[in-house]
Amino acid sequence: MRVGTFKTTRELLKMLEEDGHNSSEILFFQGELYRQRGKTPQSKSDNRLLSFLNSDDDKKQENDFETALGYYAKALNSPNPLPAIYRSIGLTQQRLGNLEEAKKAFSTYLSLANDPKDRQIIKYMLERIS
Repeated sequence: MRVGTFKTTRELLKMLEEDGHNSSEILFFQGELYRQRGKTPQSKSDNRLLSFLNSDDDKKQENDFETALGYYAKALNSPNPLPAIYRSIGLTQQRLGNLEEAKKAFSTYLSLANDPKDRQIIKYMLERIS
């Protein structure tokens, strides 16, 4: 994911998709790109004050976490979705404060993933949410 900048990685993912790579994986990584950037809406006064720093692309994207969830939903509806999508949905929902949705996603991830290396971490996160 850390190829360079956000825009560079986004363009690379578009090229991979156009070349016919696994659409579920591409959609998952597009979601990861937005989740990891993690921009959220700012207050109106902040927007005015800092508007000269934001690119047009940043203005279009109000909440990266919501955008990430959209990509994850599309990835789940594609053939052969990765179990890791549910982990990322859980992390995103947790960040948004949607704890019940986060719990469901983490539980689904643990039930689908074949011996994930982060099983103990996800279990710990589930305990902290409950």
